[in-house]
Amino acid sequence: MRALRIAITLLVTVFLLTYVVDGRQALRTISGLSLGWAVATMSIVTLDRFWTAYKWRLLLLVRGSTLGLLESVQIYCASMVWGTALPSTVGADAIRATIVARRGLAAPLDVIASILIERGVGFVVALLWAVGGLILLENLLPNSHVFRQAFWPVTLALLVATGTLLASLHRPFFDKLISWMPRKLAEHRASRVIDRLHRAYSDLGASPRTMVAFTLLTVLQPITGVGITWGAAMALDVHAPMATLLAAVPLGFVAARFPISLDGIGVYESIFIGIMALSGVSPADSLAIAVVGRVLQFLAWLPWWFAFVFKAGSVKRPIREHPAHDTP
Repeated sequence: MRALRIAITLLVTVFLLTYVVDGRQALRTISGLSLGWAVATMSIVTLDRFWTAYKWRLLLLVRGSTLGLLESVQIYCASMVWGTALPSTVGADAIRATIVARRGLAAPLDVIASILIERGVGFVVALLWAVGGLILLENLLPNSHVFRQAFWPVTLALLVATGTLLASLHRPFFDKLISWMPRKLAEHRASRVIDRLHRAYSDLGASPRTMVAFTLLTVLQPITGVGITWGAAMALDVHAPMATLLAAVPLGFVAARFPISLDGIGVYESIFIGIMALSGVSPADSLAIAVVGRVLQFLAWLPWWFAFVFKAGSVKRPIREHPAHDTP
């Protein structure tokens, strides 16, 4: 599966650079990068990581975790560096969970449960912003029928994802599913582990104050994602209308969440380039914005990774891979 995603990433990238984007023009745009705006954009990235880490910590605190905010930011950024920069069959989430569990900051199943809720709510919110983006594009370009046609499938996906998330948090629903399983399967060791995991997962969902705060923070967080992209555009002296960014960034993020390519590379850029072109931004400039945005995010994570490595006394990734068991 990983080999397929690498192949798709390469194919999409080659297609963009061959048939869509003038690569030399994109490099010329990047060469005009403003250092001041680049630093400002990295500050937004750092704010975004604090935001994300704070939300995640809210969930862990429900289960009695002792994880501090600065430490959670450090762990989050370090796992992103390892998960993004190094060839790996292990994702950033798995690295993050391993670090927290090994340090005794939270029980392993509690960490996994918090990440599952984080990803589930995040996906629903991403779809919500995508629906908003399609509505915005419909108003910006009333003569285009593409966005109206895409609106209903995305809205349906939002309703299904929301229903699935709510059902997954409902303990009686899970118990009912278990009761339908063959007895031998239900009593299997793996089933018992899943049962304990779901208890931790549903306990998090049963904390209304925490879930409301977590969800509201998640709904608002894409603002920082748009801010990072806007900052990258300003750093490159490219005029990117905010209204179009508010549609292009969320729609690109939704597409990038599907495990098609490595870290959504090529998929996000394709959506972003296509939508920004509607506002007159050239494909080369749009690609330059997307690439610089990715690079500045990585550079903003690095100081936290260095701090983590210095404290740990090792640059080795804190989780071993098992090549024979590739993860999708």
